[in-house]
Amino acid sequence: MELLSFGDTGWGDELFIATLMTIAVSITAMLIGFTFALIFTPLKLSNNKFLNLIANSYTTVIRGVPELLVIYLFFFWWKWGDYVCCFNIWL
Repeated sequence: MELLSFGDTGWGDELFIATLMTIAVSITAMLIGFTFALIFTPLKLSNNKFLNLIANSYTTVIRGVPELLVIYLFFFWWKWGDYVCCFNIWL
């Protein structure tokens, strides 16, 4: 039980911070998902063929790819963007 205590001898404070970080990540993911739902739901329900095609393409690509791969793609895309911005190279 000493390992779960707070302070220099235990991991309690690190576990508490990790718990808060997990809650923050889950709330942020929920807000991002809700934002995407607000954007793409009207497009999928639209009678306009082009808007419906955009929404169906998004749904097929994002839902057809494993979540971990999407996370990796966003992570490395973001890092590559930082690299490109640091050298003032704009595509």
